Amino acid sequence: MSDAPKSCAAGRTLLREGRCAPAQVRLIARRALVKALVGDAVAAEKAAPGTVHPAVLDALYESFHGMPTLRGGRLAAAWPAFARDLTEARLRLERDLGALLVTPDELTATMHALLSLDLRQYTAESAVARLERDDATFRAVWNDAGPIDALALLDARFATYAGPLSDTDPHLVAVPPFATTYGPSVYRCVCGHAFGDPRDELTEASLAALQQARTAHFCEAYRARTDGWYPGEGTLHYNVHRAVQRTVRDHFTHATDRSDAMIAAVAAYLKRDGKGFLCDPRIEQFIRGALDSYLALRRAGQPHPEGLLTLAVKARRERVLGAV
Repeated sequence: MSDAPKSCAAGRTLLREGRCAPAQVRLIARRALVKALVGDAVAAEKAAPGTVHPAVLDALYESFHGMPTLRGGRLAAAWPAFARDLTEARLRLERDLGALLVTPDELTATMHALLSLDLRQYTAESAVARLERDDATFRAVWNDAGPIDALALLDARFATYAGPLSDTDPHLVAVPPFATTYGPSVYRCVCGHAFGDPRDELTEASLAALQQARTAHFCEAYRARTDGWYPGEGTLHYNVHRAVQRTVRDHFTHATDRSDAMIAAVAAYLKRDGKGFLCDPRIEQFIRGALDSYLALRRAGQPHPEGLLTLAVKARRERVLGAV
């Protein structure tokens, strides 16, 4: 790994003695700093696997329990905690140069580039070589090739959600409440749209019609692009109800009131699940709402769900409890 402080000190000497042009000194020193950052990230990840990427995401995005928020990208405010503090050496050379060695946009772009690598598989040298070869923005930083719009780079993470999202669409602003602990109503959407009549006898035909109506509506409402309406790439929903059911059942079995630990555990479940609109700016609101409606049913004496929760099972449960 290059010694960035020595490179900065050498640059100051070269400037003072007039033996090197400022632009050349700046390029050499900035490369030393960038390489030091990449090398420190490699070392930190090998020492504590699974820590660097979350630290980068938290530095570059407004997040909820490690899940970046839609259009929540932000420029890195400082050198990351996993890297050595090179502030003193950097500032001295920047004062002599009268220019920044690495701008906030360039620091942000460099940190963002780290997300593309399994850092445990690299050395500082091989990581820099890989990024210089494969990442055009990192290459621009490395070669001082001009200004970089790092916020646009960060926002690219949300490309599938580039279209406008309504602030009045009930599917996006209101969490569907649990009708029973088995799940939200299978007969009515949060927007009020009815999928079927709960008074109808549950037959193979009525269940098929109910399933078809729900799928068609949810595909449209949540932008599902496949035959099913389940959360996936670009959909506007996520598995919050399943996360609440399994988290409370498995880890807060006897609880009947919401806690901060419960919210964090549901968020961790969703992060592991990794499906759907996890960058939802209202994700905390939805988790809280889903927890509250589930726990209210638990206080009323309903049991945790067990077994395979098919449409037929959920529909029968709603009809028995008169929850429709």
